[in-house]
Amino acid sequence: MKKKIYIFTLLCIILFANACSKNNKVKEESIEKTDMTTENKISTETENIKVDQTKTNTQTTEEKETKIDNQISQPKDEYTTNDKIIINAFNKTSKEVDETLKEETSESAKDKLKGTFIMMVDFIFYDSEIDGIKFKDLTDGAKENILDTVNMIDSKIMTKYPNYKEEISTKTSSAYNKASELIKKGANNISNFSKDKLGEDNYNAIIEAKDELIYYSKEGASLVGNVTGSIFNKTKSKIKKWYENLKS
Repeated sequence: MKKKIYIFTLLCIILFANACSKNNKVKEESIEKTDMTTENKISTETENIKVDQTKTNTQTTEEKETKIDNQISQPKDEYTTNDKIIINAFNKTSKEVDETLKEETSESAKDKLKGTFIMMVDFIFYDSEIDGIKFKDLTDGAKENILDTVNMIDSKIMTKYPNYKEEISTKTSSAYNKASELIKKGANNISNFSKDKLGEDNYNAIIEAKDELIYYSKEGASLVGNVTGSIFNKTKSKIKKWYENLKS
């Protein structure tokens, strides 16, 4: 009898132990599934964050590209005949300036470069003509293109001759530096450019110094091309009247 009770008790213990083992296994599986679920959730959230960041970065890039596109001038095939003539003329001038900067270091070469800048300012601010075309005859896209080219030419000359504008004339130093500043702003965005921002004092300073500027302009003519000057062919009263009309 005692032996039967002992065997029965032993069986109960074994069954209980098996039950406990199964229960622990179920718990472990449950915990494992929970951990996996948590990991999957974290992974999913991380992926979502990455996707959101990618979208944000893409949107930022698109916004930048859109902003840049809005500032870019019209395509080349939309340029007018006048636009193309002037753009080609200034591109040619840029190449001539490059050659002059490479090959020559004489005072004569520097004078040519001074004259080049003088004549470009004359075209942009004083209604001089290149092949019968004035700056105001161009589309906004072409104007921005020209201002960009002139800004690059000015920068290249300054790399070799940093004070060349001050050396043109003490009377025009402020005027030409202001012109350079306005050209740079217009090169970045044509809406920031306006002739009258040069200011009446600076306008008059260049006009009053025209006798000093003629020499440089003749030197620079070989680099700029077929330019009909304005400040050299008009009286001071005519230029002043033109400036007053511009402001109004």
